Amino acid sequence: MNTNMPPDLLAIGHVAKDLTADGHVIGGAVTYAALTAQALGLNAVVVTSCGSDVDPYAAMPGIPIHIVPSPDTTTFINTYQDGRRRQILKDVGGKIRGADIPSAWRSAPHYAWADGAGVGRVDSRLSEGRIGGRVNSGLAAEVE
Repeated sequence: MNTNMPPDLLAIGHVAKDLTADGHVIGGAVTYAALTAQALGLNAVVVTSCGSDVDPYAAMPGIPIHIVPSPDTTTFINTYQDGRRRQILKDVGGKIRGADIPSAWRSAPHYAWADGAGVGRVDSRLSEGRIGGRVNSGLAAEVE
């Protein structure tokens, strides 16, 4: 991100630790929203909550990230059979509140609210536009 410019997109939600037979990868809707915005030339920033077992900076190089510390990281166990994915929620990161958003990022004209675990750990008031931006997308993963 060009630090002289305000963010175009504020992505709020949990990075996810996706466990597969081959190990783990960092995912989550917030990660993909920020990476997509960056690929389109937008200045994206991320507010997330996770444990020390993952490194969001490595998964999103060049994207400023504010981490709300948590004892756990949102973790999914992913298995694949007959071309279908089964996803089990194993752990959930901490709550993200409006007060966790750096004030300099609140002027972003767009934000992606990504409560991927669907358990309300992202303050619902954020999705109602109470931080000054507007919702471009409400992203959620299906949990079986």
